[in-house]
Amino acid sequence: MHVTAADGWRLPAGPVRRWTLRPAAVGEPVVLSVNQRNHLAGVVAGQPSVWLAADLPAGSVPGIEAPTDLLDGLLARHAALRTAVAPGDGTGAVLHAPDGLVWVEDDVVRAGTSSDATSAVRDLLDRACHPLAPGPPVAAALVGAGAAARFVLAGDHLVLDAWSVALLASELGTPRALPAAPAFPALAARWAAEPALPPDDARLHAWLAFLDGLDQALPTFPLDLGTAPGERFPQRTLVVPFLDAATVAALDDLGRPEGASAYAAVLLALGRAVRAQRDEPNATALPLLVPVGTRRTEEERATVGWCTTTVPLVVAATDDLRATGERLRAALALGSVPLDQVLGSLPRPLRRTRADVFMVSWIDYRRLPTVPAGTNHVSNVTEADDVQLWLSRTDAGVAVRARIPDHPPAVAVVTALLERWVAEVALLLR
Repeated sequence: MHVTAADGWRLPAGPVRRWTLRPAAVGEPVVLSVNQRNHLAGVVAGQPSVWLAADLPAGSVPGIEAPTDLLDGLLARHAALRTAVAPGDGTGAVLHAPDGLVWVEDDVVRAGTSSDATSAVRDLLDRACHPLAPGPPVAAALVGAGAAARFVLAGDHLVLDAWSVALLASELGTPRALPAAPAFPALAARWAAEPALPPDDARLHAWLAFLDGLDQALPTFPLDLGTAPGERFPQRTLVVPFLDAATVAALDDLGRPEGASAYAAVLLALGRAVRAQRDEPNATALPLLVPVGTRRTEEERATVGWCTTTVPLVVAATDDLRATGERLRAALALGSVPLDQVLGSLPRPLRRTRADVFMVSWIDYRRLPTVPAGTNHVSNVTEADDVQLWLSRTDAGVAVRARIPDHPPAVAVVTALLERWVAEVALLLR
């Protein structure tokens, strides 16, 4: 899996066929998860939304000659793809039956260049993969011809996460019928019914202590991006290979006796790289958020939906690898803390100094559903005022996708940080 973003996406020239979903019947009300509610509230307030897409070689998709038959099979299997925002104030959702939806094909675009083809698909996804679209925010496209042809399946973040993108790509490459998967709306309803943690729960207090250390604010990237408070820029995405397979294997070997993962080693190197670039050399703590998956069972791992949460972590540049591993394990244990309970337990309202939050994500694609060779995970680009880093591990090593403001000082400081980060990994391995 290659993780990229729309500003670096290139599709082949040729015919572009495009499909959107439209309801043919009224859906049934369903419960939204806390992630979905927060996402939808932001969109209703005017914030840009984000779509995610699986882009794979059309030749790796059995039955591609009948695209809507393939898509109907996925709709029947995954309820998340049939979920739409309910008409009204944009705060509720409905679930459509598989036979209550129709794929509508747009006019074919004859794209003479890669740029034209990519623009045609991005225009489709910007329009159709939006929570307030008139139907489930899902769309598909078949682009190009012959061996170069690509098949794209996308949805708004309301109904997909990174695991979902890999799962859908895997199922598209699977030449067999699959039974219906557990419905994500049912998972969301189950989570909503779970009892709150006791007020004295140590995990809840760990979250509250993290926010108290930031004066009730979410973490921000500590290096100067050259942006003013509240100033947002178009998003720029940097995608770099970062570490090869041999280097990551060496980090595995280094961390194993210390009870630390390669991810812990990479985080420690990041903390030291940031310290090296700061104007305050004695500032050794690096607070950040870590997105983590919440799929625990085989059934949940077969489910498309937004099954993630975030946990707080403070990386200390002065720690050794064992201590960093302990910090990371303690942070991951907070994945069971309901985020709405954290917010409801704060002594005063959460402060937001930026619209974005500084976070570092790690996805080991070797542990996700296997996708056809040449598959891309593509995310939309919107606006940015902070730094967000996605680390993706495959058999080839670790790649980094950095989401940053498209502002020369920000690009310069993050580019320098990525170089220093690699150098700090090398120092760990000496």
